[in-house]
Amino acid sequence: MQRSATAVSILVALMALTCLAPSARAWQALESPTKPETQWRITIPLQDGELQVGELIGELADEIGMDGEAIKKLSDYSVPVRTPLGSSTIRLISSITDGIVKLDINADEVAVTVDRVRLRQHRTDFNGAIQRLIENFFPEAADLARAQFGVMVHLPDGTTARLSAANAPKDAVVLIHGLDDAGHLWGQLIPGLLDAGHGVCEITYPDDQAIKDSSEFVASLFHEMHEDGVVRVSIVAHSMGCLISRDILTNMAYYAGSVDGGERFPPVDRLIMVGPPNHGSKMALFRIATEARDQTVRALSGDGLLIGGFFDGAGEAQDDLMPGSAFLTDLNSRSLPSGLPVTIIAGSASPITADGLAAMAKRLDDMGKSKYGQIFAGSDLEKSASDLVDGLGDGCVSLESTRLDGVTDYVVVEANHLSMIRNVSSRSDRVPQAVPIILARLAGEQPAKP
Repeated sequence: MQRSATAVSILVALMALTCLAPSARAWQALESPTKPETQWRITIPLQDGELQVGELIGELADEIGMDGEAIKKLSDYSVPVRTPLGSSTIRLISSITDGIVKLDINADEVAVTVDRVRLRQHRTDFNGAIQRLIENFFPEAADLARAQFGVMVHLPDGTTARLSAANAPKDAVVLIHGLDDAGHLWGQLIPGLLDAGHGVCEITYPDDQAIKDSSEFVASLFHEMHEDGVVRVSIVAHSMGCLISRDILTNMAYYAGSVDGGERFPPVDRLIMVGPPNHGSKMALFRIATEARDQTVRALSGDGLLIGGFFDGAGEAQDDLMPGSAFLTDLNSRSLPSGLPVTIIAGSASPITADGLAAMAKRLDDMGKSKYGQIFAGSDLEKSASDLVDGLGDGCVSLESTRLDGVTDYVVVEANHLSMIRNVSSRSDRVPQAVPIILARLAGEQPAKP
């Protein structure tokens, strides 16, 4: 009876998911030639005539760069494929990703074929479908994945705790990370902030969804800080976190261009942006490589699950970060709040060199036979990175993209996108170049006049 009830619940869930999935016509809108090297094919053995659903979802997770082993280990759901219920379930699973995944039932196995070209074209919808599957099959794991987000307070004794009315600092420096940050971005800045007597609130948010959705989530955390007793804040943001900060401050739904915060948010004293892609970054094309790194670091440190990446979002941030995107066009049409001191720190020591671009492109071309190769296939690396070479940008964001009209406190440091704010090695005692600048601005020191 329990097995029958489980199978029925799976089928009902899948029927609901199908209503949310793109239509077959939508999937077929982009025709792509199918070549052997653009397909990925595996077989999943049946166990007593039943398909392990977690095994299938885990394999599909592997194909988009996540470690599906975490999902497989959490699964005890199975579907009897030789019954009408099982056949309907298989068809429904196929329909969710029509044009990407094909399932064929054989005597003792299910053959899974993935069209990698279509997967790349429709990754957002595919990732979203996988997310909904996980939510239905593994709700407890989904809750754990989401629990990594929120506000952490860094206390003077070096410990951290979830924000509460009992530990909320009256005056806080709020740290907002960028795309696919693994949680170690502020390791060299936080001790300096604490030594200077600042209260420190670190925000973690689902950074892979549409930026407007991240802004809504982060704005809710600013409201939470206000409710818990934070009286005033200064914002220090890195990379995409700078865009979220600007969106919150200028969006009519939040601060609406005023730094006083009104009744919902704490007033803002200062905004410091480190490596901001104010006009976009073409390197957003390659963000899937950092997603795998992000979730691996979280898992190895015991912070969350490898499936947590699905709950960051479905990759929409990549589109928003591209130069000329609808999000950036709208954001850059708004003016920063008047009277708000703003500092921009940009890097000019890219790890990318003109001589190294060709070699990098060759290596990625060689990856065409691997899982990640298809993600990069068709992307013109040299063209995308040509304005990010040493002296012109920080390896992710060009100097031109960091600039904003009206911001005169603009500092260029000889460092790359990450090294300007953190050290790669935890054993390094180097002080990243952005750190003393941030501390000086928070202490009220004025920039030197040009």
